[in-house]
Amino acid sequence: MKIIFLGTGASGGTPGTDKSLRLESSLLIKNKLNILIDVTRNFVEQSKKIDKTDDILLTHGHQDACGGINQLRSWWQSKNLPPIPVFAHRKVITRIQKKFKQLDHCKFIEIKDHQSFNLGQSKITACQVPHTKDKNFPTFAWKIQDQKIVIYASDIAIPTTKFKNFCKDANLLIIDGATWKRKIFTHLRIDQDLPKICQWPVNKIILTQIGKSVPPHEKFTMEVAKICPKAIPAYDGIVIPL
Repeated sequence: MKIIFLGTGASGGTPGTDKSLRLESSLLIKNKLNILIDVTRNFVEQSKKIDKTDDILLTHGHQDACGGINQLRSWWQSKNLPPIPVFAHRKVITRIQKKFKQLDHCKFIEIKDHQSFNLGQSKITACQVPHTKDKNFPTFAWKIQDQKIVIYASDIAIPTTKFKNFCKDANLLIIDGATWKRKIFTHLRIDQDLPKICQWPVNKIILTQIGKSVPPHEKFTMEVAKICPKAIPAYDGIVIPL
């Protein structure tokens, strides 16, 4: 299994230079099947790193997670593929169907909280997590379990006990790293929340959804290591083999 970070920034992207310059957060899991998590508004650029995608998982209905669905269609046409299975909460699917007219490239499949299903040899499980107070935007964290366990939770406001239990024994937890020394109600404040998450029974933690309040990447990496030695911030293009 290989994890490719296509984007690691906040909504609208995160300005900076070199590794601090980030597109909207998206992930590609390369195994026997390729699984794409979220289709951002930066999909045209991010698709240069995608040779194929067999399935798509959507975390939620905000634009930074699914606003590139129309860009996906052009890529899909160029690859001459059958419709791509897109797994998401019912309300996310409804929102996409209202916003975009041409969706022949997507085969939508409704998923509920804690529902599991198989994609090839991988077991996939959804866990609804707190993100926004708007009930029209339910948000999933995703567990991808093969020989290794990967959790992807790019948008989460509170590290709840339910989510902690969901993450138990994960080899890799990819989690919201949006803010540093400031708090917004929709995301984690990493300098306060990471010390608690670091005590969870997971092997490695990688931060994504990194926002404007964090220091430049090299300094941020050192600050994160002081808080949690098993945690690092991601940057666009980083590849993690498992």
